[in-house]
Amino acid sequence: VLATPFLLMLLHPVTAIQVNIIISIFISFVMLPEIKKECDSGMAFRMSSGAVFGGVGGVLLVISFAEETIRLYAGIVLLFSAALVCYKSKVKQTNRRDIATGTASGLLTTSLGMPGPPLLLYFASTNISKSILRSTTLIYFLFAYSASLIMHAVVVGVGLSSLFYALLLIPFSFFGIYIGKIIYKVLSQKVLKSINLLILVVTGVMLVLSVF
Repeated sequence: VLATPFLLMLLHPVTAIQVNIIISIFISFVMLPEIKKECDSGMAFRMSSGAVFGGVGGVLLVISFAEETIRLYAGIVLLFSAALVCYKSKVKQTNRRDIATGTASGLLTTSLGMPGPPLLLYFASTNISKSILRSTTLIYFLFAYSASLIMHAVVVGVGLSSLFYALLLIPFSFFGIYIGKIIYKVLSQKVLKSINLLILVVTGVMLVLSVF
């Protein structure tokens, strides 16, 4: 949610999306040994199944939209997500909702490289613990991002610029993983939700303003 908007302001949208996908695959893979025991495998599988269908639609959006439209689309998605989080609706986790969340996330993964908003909304509306949320999300990301990269390679193509910037930024992701582990241990679930909301609003506004 945080990386893609900034990359969209600096790079061509397709390059920005692909760079974020590649880096996210790397981060999820590095974190896998640490978090796989706490994963809700059933939920991860259901969301991954939905992500395949949503991903196809997302690729079609990428090849159809202009650069400014993609940035505006991303900003609106983030602000709408923030509004729904503030609404504080409560829903019960079900298999169908897992699949629906995965489908929406898959759509945003291939179109924006940003699968987080649907997951953030869904998990914020349920009583899932932050440890299960973290583990299940990262396992799901590993599949969703990998599938999205394959779809991009087949439909759009993965350019050398995407590979170059991804390789350039991957070393810095080690530092991000280290800081993230510290933050995870120190901050409560309530504070983490507040930070997520702030990120949604700030990056959404920045993306919308960058279009005008």
